[in-house]
Amino acid sequence: PAAFEQRLAMMTVFAQDLLDEYSALGETLLGEDGLAVDIGVTKKPYYNDKAVAIEESGHYDDQKTGEQPQQVHLLGFDSLIRLLDRKYYPPDHTLAPLNPFFERHRIRVTRRSQEGTNWGSNSDQDRYLGALATGGAENVGGKREWAERIELVEGEAEDVSSTKVREYAGKKEWSEVENREKKREK
Repeated sequence: PAAFEQRLAMMTVFAQDLLDEYSALGETLLGEDGLAVDIGVTKKPYYNDKAVAIEESGHYDDQKTGEQPQQVHLLGFDSLIRLLDRKYYPPDHTLAPLNPFFERHRIRVTRRSQEGTNWGSNSDQDRYLGALATGGAENVGGKREWAERIELVEGEAEDVSSTKVREYAGKKEWSEVENREKKREK
């Protein structure tokens, strides 16, 4: 994996991209306060644990009601596969630890559309989510209704997987990291 500083730099670039993209929308869509993007740093390896850390910080509690806003986690399809892989949830190795996560949070997943990859074509990705929606993960603790909280979206440019960027950064192949960044900018 990439070093901490490299991961933070990648997240900062991503946050700036979001701000640049949505600043053009103005107040109509975003309200008078506009869009704010925060970058959280945690040593928690799993999304459900990261979500709990954000909630427990109290930073986002509504000042009037004390309620937490809904978190929307942005993932690539490859990360969704990892999120729903029961090997990451010992000791029982079921998806049951994700129940609280899916009760309060949503996931927006960017498709990975390269044929011949581990995550398959768009139709393969649709089938994967469809299997979840029809009970395909119930035997390992998953729930059908989780699929309603997962939105698959198309990427706007050639896919640039953060997993691949981390692999190149970990190998110190900086020219490949730059090439991926240039592809993302097109």
